[in-house]
Amino acid sequence: MFTEVYSPEEVSGASPAVVLPVLSDELFQVLHVAIGVTVDFVTSILILLTPFISPPLDHVTGSHFATYTTVVELFGAPLLYASVACGAWITAIISLERCICVLLPLKVKLFFTHRTTTLLLLGIFVYQVTFIFVNFVSFRVKMETSDATNITSLVLDTASFDDQLYIFAYFSAVTVPSFFCMAIILVGTVLLIIKLQKSAQWRMNAASAASHGAGVSVKEMRLIRIVVFICGIFITCFCPNMLVYLTSAVFPKFQYRDPQFGRLFTIAAEVAILSQLISCALNFFVYVKMNSKFRRTLKFILCNKKIAIFSTGPVTVLASHGRPHHR
Repeated sequence: MFTEVYSPEEVSGASPAVVLPVLSDELFQVLHVAIGVTVDFVTSILILLTPFISPPLDHVTGSHFATYTTVVELFGAPLLYASVACGAWITAIISLERCICVLLPLKVKLFFTHRTTTLLLLGIFVYQVTFIFVNFVSFRVKMETSDATNITSLVLDTASFDDQLYIFAYFSAVTVPSFFCMAIILVGTVLLIIKLQKSAQWRMNAASAASHGAGVSVKEMRLIRIVVFICGIFITCFCPNMLVYLTSAVFPKFQYRDPQFGRLFTIAAEVAILSQLISCALNFFVYVKMNSKFRRTLKFILCNKKIAIFSTGPVTVLASHGRPHHR
């Protein structure tokens, strides 16, 4: 959604089938990803700070903190699942869009329109919110009075905890998006790299035959590096979660309530969650660092400043339209 524009010099020596089109010069589609990644980042940071906030509150409030912990488990965990899954969906959508830009440059705008993008994001939102409510149903709470302090607090009722419903909600809200999005990202990244490498080789051979001077597109190589970097972060950070789930599927005793493997499962699950949050947070910095359009859009969102998406400048040519375009 943030594909760069080629200069006339780069376009003149390129094959029309591999020059990347600009899918979304319109502010509308840029805002989708900008808002999504920003909200995902903020939510991840807030949840990451929870372990550091817990000990001081526990020390100050004593057993009253049981109510705070219960609220975090009831609302923090589902929001965490939704945040992580939305980050995976957005990364997969961007990867798919870039792949289609290269493989089908003349038809990409037929797939990614304002309507389809809106419906796609709305469907993701509805899907994740649905399993947030399913997660709520799996929890039971009760009022419990401490014998030591005689203070009544709201705590989770582990005796009536619905394990099967919780596992179903976790599988649907986190594991399915992780596997599905990782498959899209892997396939899309491989196809994108293969196509861009063939394009670079074709350009180099054409330039050598014409002027005996090599000319691999700098922007093509930069795009390959950016895509591989983003997808590498996603794959690396989401592997622990899938390993935890696969281990639980192979060894049913590997769960948090098992007396033998409960602590090990808790540690593995915390590592998986932390790695997913790191992925969500890093996506924000990657786009801020590597994409000027995202930086301008983010500045517009935070500072309410007008940004010149369609500012006048050097004329470039879009391969998907074959007409001049002002940068």
